[in-house]
Amino acid sequence: MIGIIIKREWLRFKPSILPVILFSILFTLTIYIVIGFPFYSVLNKINDLKFMYWVSPGIWIFMSSLMAYLISLDGINSLLNEKHQIDAFSNSPISNKQIILGLFYWSIILGLFQWIISFLLTSLLNNDFITTGQFIKILIQTFPAIIFFSGLAILSGLLAENKFTQITFSGIYFIVLAFGTGCFIPVERFPEEIFSIIKLIPITNLVLGAHSLAIQNSGSFTGGFFTLVSAIFFLLISFGVSNKRFRK
Repeated sequence: MIGIIIKREWLRFKPSILPVILFSILFTLTIYIVIGFPFYSVLNKINDLKFMYWVSPGIWIFMSSLMAYLISLDGINSLLNEKHQIDAFSNSPISNKQIILGLFYWSIILGLFQWIISFLLTSLLNNDFITTGQFIKILIQTFPAIIFFSGLAILSGLLAENKFTQITFSGIYFIVLAFGTGCFIPVERFPEEIFSIIKLIPITNLVLGAHSLAIQNSGSFTGGFFTLVSAIFFLLISFGVSNKRFRK
């Protein structure tokens, strides 16, 4: 049954393949240029690693999380705004949980696609390709962020009926991800009082672990574990909220 939802999302997605690929490439390049070069002239090196190399894992995390979030939010909004689709699913053997999981899995697939595109682009621009083992470690380290934002998008779409509210909170989420968790700016440079709070956030530890792996140190999978737990928590809440929203 979950496969039916994924197939539906694929059919919706097919006409938009080219625009999505363009977004995937151009937005990654824009971040690399607009964030990378200005900060490189100021920070130059972080932990003896050139800033352009250091920031790359942050770009992979940010772009893949953003893609997963947008796809997931678009899927849930499509269902809620097109009442005949919800009615059709309500009269079929497909449960609310299967609908949500179908959207969730589909957004994760596209989030992984974005991660690979971002990885290839930054590697080409940096003229630096990491080893297969390091690639796998960083992918495992950063993968929970994709899951987290897929689940967060579904819950946000269910709770916030107003589009402006969704846009507002979406903007806040990704400003915090970009500049508050260490994706683009090393959180170690923050005042000690702020850093001591920020480092308690699971996704911050996930990002710090990815940067650590990029300089061939050991990662920190604690942040990834608690990020996954948070994503599961979002899904469980979404299952309950969907009973009300899908039958309005």
